Amino acid sequence: MEKSELVVELGVEEIPASMLEDAARQLGEFLVESLKAQRLPVGEVERLYTPRRIIAAIRDIPVRQDDLVESIVGPPKSVAYDAAGVPTRAALAFAQKNGVHASQLKIVQTPKGEYLSIERKVRGEKTHKILETLLPSVIGKIQFPKTMHWSADNFRFVRPLRWIVALFGGARVRFKIADIASSHFTVGHRFLGKPRIVVSSFDSLKQKLRENSVLVDPQERLARISSELEREALACGGRLLDDPELLKTVVNLNEMPSVIRGSFEQRFLSLPQEILITVMREHQKYFSVLNDKQELLPVFLAVVNLQSDAKGNIRTGHERVLRARLADAAFFWDTDRKIPLGNRESSLKNVLFQEKLGSYYDKTQRLLALLPKVAPVLGRPDLLADLESAACLCKCDLITEMVKEFTDLQGVVGGLYARAEGYPEPVWRAIYEQYCPKSSNAPSPVRWIT
Repeated sequence: MEKSELVVELGVEEIPASMLEDAARQLGEFLVESLKAQRLPVGEVERLYTPRRIIAAIRDIPVRQDDLVESIVGPPKSVAYDAAGVPTRAALAFAQKNGVHASQLKIVQTPKGEYLSIERKVRGEKTHKILETLLPSVIGKIQFPKTMHWSADNFRFVRPLRWIVALFGGARVRFKIADIASSHFTVGHRFLGKPRIVVSSFDSLKQKLRENSVLVDPQERLARISSELEREALACGGRLLDDPELLKTVVNLNEMPSVIRGSFEQRFLSLPQEILITVMREHQKYFSVLNDKQELLPVFLAVVNLQSDAKGNIRTGHERVLRARLADAAFFWDTDRKIPLGNRESSLKNVLFQEKLGSYYDKTQRLLALLPKVAPVLGRPDLLADLESAACLCKCDLITEMVKEFTDLQGVVGGLYARAEGYPEPVWRAIYEQYCPKSSNAPSPVRWIT
């Protein structure tokens, strides 16, 4: 049977990095499911994506459905023939309705008895024609945590569609969705590529996008970013701080990634390392570099969506932005410490934990009520005072300026403030590690009770 290739590319305004991979998975899976439901066996689906496009390609799809032989059951034999075996009006009407001669009627045995039946061969439809209705349906099935609509048909998607490539056997599959008509035109890199590029196949799409500064394979972008990060970290005499989640994010944020190295003022190293790393990571998506003593170096590595920064203008801009962020963090660190953590506890009455469970102050009181039972179970009644101190302070950082600006530091900042105020290690470490582990791959709290 003759087979051909299907290529679908959805061009979109930048999709959030966290939603991109799953959207590409859904497109591939829905295509396979829908094609199989149309009696079109398919080969392996290949999924590629960048922030501005989702691509799915299947190389071995039959150009026509298999013919279908249908068995249609009619009236019971008892009413289809008279005593002499002559077809009755019921049998003749059944034959006429299905376009066959009465002589072609058969008797089949069913759980209910003997019935008339005919077999009808339904010729398979051309795949190209099926795809004209199948592809809009598949695209509409893709789900996102949040969606928007912008066209008269109220089609919903994560971001507005800007172009659609839909080719089967090199020919355009014609349909329209959200005011966008399918075509054989793709779009290159937003700044480095052409705005209108003719493609004729999957290989053609990949090659022409590469020529227009778009690497559609996320694994290729990952390899390039990883290599350049390691190279830049070594160039400044350090090693990269491993951050798999950030690495995955920047892969999904860029179509033609490259790494630039910048620096920040030495004075900011007086801030706790956790704060510096979080400021660079959460707001700017920068990677940190450590020396051989596991100390932070005053440099950062940024992944940008350009092939190079020959004049250093991009690096200078990133340094300027980071300087302001770090200055804010330094200000928050100094300002928050003017109010001891313990003095903030009563303010937790104004911070809602859960509607039916009250405020974070109420949560703290419930925790304090449990501790007299916890210490004896540990066999360490001498720890009760430290546990109660940690319980009283553990949520107080929620109302600090640092946590309001950098929410990922909750708990960590409370522990750092407690340590700076001179609390013993069991107290500040309990606060610092209260949310650990944050994921299945994250480190567990340090075992300090012996």
